[in-house]
Amino acid sequence: ARELRQELIQKNTIHLERLSKTLQDLSEQLKQGRQHDSFVEADIGSWKKSLDDLKEQLALNSILRINQDSGNPLVQNVFVNSIENNEVFDRVSDNSARIEENGLAAIHTSHAGYIEVRGRNEYSTGCHRIRLSIQQSSDTWLFLGVKAKSAPLQETSYSSKSTYG
Repeated sequence: ARELRQELIQKNTIHLERLSKTLQDLSEQLKQGRQHDSFVEADIGSWKKSLDDLKEQLALNSILRINQDSGNPLVQNVFVNSIENNEVFDRVSDNSARIEENGLAAIHTSHAGYIEVRGRNEYSTGCHRIRLSIQQSSDTWLFLGVKAKSAPLQETSYSSKSTYG
């Protein structure tokens, strides 16, 4: 890994030095043209093209490509996957449920009826991962859905027009 890093740094440095040299040469040509007051339309077009080429080379940095070895590496890829614990329960539709453990647990205290429990976070776009663990349930079904923030809490949220799931 250290050798690869050094090689990338070296090649990138050489590439940037080459671009810098080209820019210095172009700058010198512009300076001489201004001193001799000899700007010709063809020269201006050539200088503009050179600047556009430099801009493109800087934006693409096209000399560096990283290829992955398809063989078995000596060291497997290592990555950090952090699990943030910011998804918590916030509200319940009635007093037959309670929120405990700083919002990490919602407990339905009655065996009769349905209950709506909402999380604190709001989502409008994108893809989100919410981890749930159902530790005990005597019901034969469970509804998990998404509901509009403006919709009121209700026991039969599964039948609401603003609920999806």
